[in-house]
Amino acid sequence: QIILPMTGNTMLSEAHHYPKPMIEIGGKPMVQLSLEQYFDQDCSEFISLISEYDDQTFNFGKTLDRVLDGKRNTVVRVKGNTAGSLCTALLASDLIDRSQELLIVNYDQYLSFDVGEVLEEFRKYSADFGVVCFDSTHPKLSYVKLSPENEVLEAAEKSPISRNALAGIYYFRRGGIFL
Repeated sequence: QIILPMTGNTMLSEAHHYPKPMIEIGGKPMVQLSLEQYFDQDCSEFISLISEYDDQTFNFGKTLDRVLDGKRNTVVRVKGNTAGSLCTALLASDLIDRSQELLIVNYDQYLSFDVGEVLEEFRKYSADFGVVCFDSTHPKLSYVKLSPENEVLEAAEKSPISRNALAGIYYFRRGGIFL
């Protein structure tokens, strides 16, 4: 399963009429460019958590259905704000299959690597949990401290506790581990 938390303030500015996930890049909504990277993965279901406001005002749920055409997509409409992406993902707890692999991914990133290869690495090491890191020190990002064996020791939101910034992909070997 792939969970897509897309709530909170998604409006970039008054100059953009549509929420951030719907801004066009190369003729496609940003969310489509991001999600196409996952289409080749063996995924039983997408779970899209969206702002009730964005859905009512911009038909965002219908847009996602078109983007994910032919794929199973459950849309959860969220009222108000949450404390962040992982907290938003917990709002889908009754939809998460505890025995299946689970990915929680950002909707606004285009990755420069093959997601399938990363997933195979996590599987190869029988990892219960995995994140993808890149080098950064900007305080707008989330970070992890890693052991010499690349095990996560500590995580922090908007505090560069290391140079290991998170790329917005959270892997769980089973949905039950996340829950």
